[in-house]
Amino acid sequence: MQPPILSSPIPEEKLYMYLAVSEWAISAVLFRCPSPKEQKPIYYVSRALADVETRYSKMELTALALRSAAQKLRPYFQAHPVVVLTDQPLRNILHKPDLTGRMLQWAIELSEYGMSSNPVVHERPSMADFVLEYSRRPIQHKEPSEKEWWTLRVDGASRSSGSG
Repeated sequence: MQPPILSSPIPEEKLYMYLAVSEWAISAVLFRCPSPKEQKPIYYVSRALADVETRYSKMELTALALRSAAQKLRPYFQAHPVVVLTDQPLRNILHKPDLTGRMLQWAIELSEYGMSSNPVVHERPSMADFVLEYSRRPIQHKEPSEKEWWTLRVDGASRSSGSG
């Protein structure tokens, strides 16, 4: 099986974007559909989540994935209509009148783009799921225990009354 080759969009062509999230990464795939059964990827975006972001809800992670993709792919979003395909009710959430905090900020940022959102049922894995599956889980750094602390030894060249 050959990996998909990236293609270039045609001016003014409608583009589509799959979003995928996990507990450690977010990814998006921007693609075009030259025919109903054919999808040609244009750009892949993926990144690991920061420690704080791992505590976001799935809806917040989906909005974060869209925001990250929109920032990175700004020229595509400005030149083409983009339809976002996700299993989350993104349109309903981003247009709620009682949004607060980061979701409100993201909704304002995303309102600059003329995009629409279509809910999808994942009957088959999307390209974004594929990218997400091969994103590596971040390495967990453990805190040093008491035994692992370093001992600093000096030869008397420095003292409290001044340099030696």
